[in-house]
Formats: sequence, C-alpha cells, structure tokens
Amino acid sequence: MTLSLEDGTEVADVMDYGGRKVPTFENSFIKRVDEIKHDFQSLEGDILIYGYMKSGTHWLWEIIRMVIGNDTNVCERSSKMDTFLESVSLDQLSKCPTPRILSSHLMPDSLPESILKNSKVVVPIRHPKDVAVSMFHHLEAEKNGTNLRCGWENFIKHVWFNPDRALYATWANFTSAAWKLCSENENYCPVVYEQLLESPTDIIRDLANFLGNELSQERLDVICQATKFNNMKLKKRASEKALESTFFPGYTMFRKGTKGDWKNHFTEDLNNFFDSHMKDIMAEDDNIRQVMLFYND
Repeated sequence: MTLSLEDGTEVADVMDYGGRKVPTFENSFIKRVDEIKHDFQSLEGDILIYGYMKSGTHWLWEIIRMVIGNDTNVCERSSKMDTFLESVSLDQLSKCPTPRILSSHLMPDSLPESILKNSKVVVPIRHPKDVAVSMFHHLEAEKNGTNLRCGWENFIKHVWFNPDRALYATWANFTSAAWKLCSENENYCPVVYEQLLESPTDIIRDLANFLGNELSQERLDVICQATKFNNMKLKKRASEKALESTFFPGYTMFRKGTKGDWKNHFTEDLNNFFDSHMKDIMAEDDNIRQVMLFYND
C-alpha cells in the first residue's frame, strides 16, 4: 500500500501489520511474523538485539558473534539478516546453530513473550536525530522496496513523530517501551551507540560480562580492532550482495557510523521543530526523559 500525506504527497510503499506501518517485506511477511509470535520456542542461550531501525543492530550483531564465539574475523558471508525475525521463517530459526543471535525492530506486543523473558536482550540506543538521518537515507535508497520519496523535511515534520505514518512505531514509542523493559528486567542490557564509538573497550567488556563471557585483554583488543566501523564497512560487502535487488547499487547498511551527522542535515527551523516535539514528549514520558540524559544537544 502507498502511504500518503493529507495533500496527496506520496511518502512510501508500506505494509500494515497489526495497525502499524512496516517497511515493504515479501508477501509472506505477515504469516511468518504471526507464526513466530505464536509458536516461537526460546532456547537456552538465545540473545536478542532489540533496537529501533538504524541504531547499530548490524554492528552489535558482529560484536556479539565475536564475543560469544571463537572467530574474531568479520563474517563476510552472513549477517544479522540471517536471524532477523522480520526476514526469516520459524523453520529457519529452528535450524539456526545455538546460541542464536536474533534481532527485531517490532514493538513488544508483536513479539513472542518468551523471547523477551528468556533471552538476554541487548538494546542499542542512539541519538534520535542521527537515527532519523540514517533511517531517511536507508529508506530513500530502498528503491525496489519501501521507496521513501516524500523528501527530508516532510519525513521529519509529517512522518517521524506521527504514529500513523512512522515505520514500526515512532522512535519515542519504541524507545520508551524498550527502556521500560531495560529498567524492569535484569536480562536486558542497554548499549549507547555513541559510547560504543568513543569507548569500545569498556562497552564491549561490559557487554561480554552481561553475556557471561569474560574476555582477556588480548581478545578484547582484537574484537575492538576488528569491529571498527570502517573495517566492518569494507569486510561486509560480500554479505550485502543480497541488497542489490532492493537498494541502489553500492548501498551498504554501514553508511557513516559517526555521531552528530544530523547537524549536516537539520536546518535551524527543522531543528527547532524537532526539539519542540521532543520537549513535549519528555514532559509526558519519563522513559524518554531518562534516555535523553545521555545527550546534551
């Protein structure tokens, strides 16, 4: 279905799942996700990377794979998408080697309760303005899929904060729900994207301890070096061949991997609009207020 604004401007091609808009997946998406929600069996050792789109889930998948396994080379032939709940079937999940590193962007009420209760859940958090920029470029490049085409200003003013148009959910609604789960459950571990950029040794060590894997300093150093963003971007090209049927040629999930790129995209007017909405959200949502304490701009 085509999502449009009141004036007829086309936004994107989307699917409806449970009253929420989601990116365009193949036709079997709704059946597969329903099967996973109702029939999924959690396994001992399951890990779930549970974050909003473009918050570092692909990066974390590679880091966690190295932390819990024996291989400290970037996996060039597979990726997070191999166990992404929105892209695989229940049968495929049942055949995955354990421990499974799963991931999803769906809201909690669209996921099986067992995966949220029994897995070790890693929740990436990233500055919402940088998420918005990265998500816009991602969806705009998806020419044979979601094909975002409303323009940057319309995306921020008419899509980003609107629960009837935002994909999966608004950043605030998803992040509030995820942060609440982090606050109330010991099997959740938030990872702040910017802290991972600035202090990878400390953050990866803490993440490894959460996952029950004590790392030697030597192994920790190797993982930090291997998962530097530019190294990942180079090494993951082979595993991203499958993207060529959906995205512009040369597109990569690893676009910039920086913080503060939003300053190159937001005009003063758009920044004031965004800040005003965030101020209203924080006044009513203590979870978002706590998350935004990580940021001072």
